[in-house]
Amino acid sequence: MVPSILWANSGPLALNLLCWGGALAALLLLFNIWPRMSLFLCWLFYLSYVSTARSFSGFQSDGLMLESAILAIFLAPRGLRPGLGTHSPPSKMALFMMRWLLFRLVFISGMVKLLSGDVSWRTFAAMNDYYVNCPFPTWIGWYVQHLPHPFHAATVLFTFFVELFCGALVLFRRRDRIFAFFPILLQQIGILLTANYTFLNYSTIALAFLLLDDRALQNFSPRLRMPPTLEEKPAVPRWRTLGAGALFTCLLYITGIWVFGTLVFPPENLPRWMLAPVEWTYAFRSANSYGLFAVMTHERKQIEFEGSDDGGLTWKAYEFKWQPQKLDVPPRFMAPHLPRFDWNLWFAVLGRWAEYPFVLQAGTRLMEGEPTVIALFARNPFPSKPPLMVRFPLYRYKFTDLKTLRATGNYWTRERVDFYAPTIFKDPSDGKIRFLPTEGRPSS
Repeated sequence: MVPSILWANSGPLALNLLCWGGALAALLLLFNIWPRMSLFLCWLFYLSYVSTARSFSGFQSDGLMLESAILAIFLAPRGLRPGLGTHSPPSKMALFMMRWLLFRLVFISGMVKLLSGDVSWRTFAAMNDYYVNCPFPTWIGWYVQHLPHPFHAATVLFTFFVELFCGALVLFRRRDRIFAFFPILLQQIGILLTANYTFLNYSTIALAFLLLDDRALQNFSPRLRMPPTLEEKPAVPRWRTLGAGALFTCLLYITGIWVFGTLVFPPENLPRWMLAPVEWTYAFRSANSYGLFAVMTHERKQIEFEGSDDGGLTWKAYEFKWQPQKLDVPPRFMAPHLPRFDWNLWFAVLGRWAEYPFVLQAGTRLMEGEPTVIALFARNPFPSKPPLMVRFPLYRYKFTDLKTLRATGNYWTRERVDFYAPTIFKDPSDGKIRFLPTEGRPSS
């Protein structure tokens, strides 16, 4: 049920080989060496990782990467060194499936905003505090946050224009698709400048370029000359045509179920026989549902890790690599890098600690002095001996204003509001990790 080549071996060496193998396959694809096989290997290695990483994967960006890869296999030209692929141009069905993916990503993201019931989208207030409360803002986002409300309201209006109107044009005529390309590109660039969403926006931009064609590119740059394609396409074996058609039909059906379920009828209420193909192929994570920013987060809370080696008299904080912690450090650019540990901590705050066991597991590993977990942090306050206790205070973060920035140099202000999870300690009698019942409680 969990396809992964790590079934063969799941040790640290196997995981490193998996990552390096995926990087090598990506380099081969970048240099256009056997692109179809390179894409298949990229998909296989990444699927193996996503299937194994559990709570550290499975985001919409991961699903988009896998689905793009499996469809791009049929978009790429055949051969070991195919050049620009003039001998095997992509089929119309392959192009349609890629555009169908972009349509679902963009248009459904607009629809879920309307259907989610989030009042802030309907009152044009969704972007008022978006930049400070997104997972990883940039320093540009810090300044944009301080612009007046009319700008943020106009941003909401532009978001609906791009996702609902331009997103629908993705499936329309050629000139409509070309028109839709520019607002979609502008929106993605704006997101990249103000927030870090890993490789999601880069993937979306890559898909958006498939709205153009050779003739459109030549119109943009008259000096750009595309090599002529063959007047007669080479014959394709019938089994390849049937196989690609069967796969496209299956993917179109499954993704159609997701779209139907989002817009019209919840999928769980559909007959069992209609959902069977969805369940059979779910483990491959290559036919997904999308819908970004359905409900906006209007408060920024953050978990921290504090250790003590003197029975709780003094506490020292572990320093994060990417999450805001030092108040005078401006938000940074990190995309397309995805620091999954820091990223997951932002999502963990939205739920309860029992729903995100990796938080307490990380605290346990810190008390055990596990080097690979300590390496997830920028600084270890206990370099010589692991702490005997770890607690998880919860802080509320806000941006400072321009006056405070000039006076103090601080980009952030924070206050402790609660404990995210119970404090854990190592019992000296048996060495087991236990909860401390008198400190810390689950946060809502």
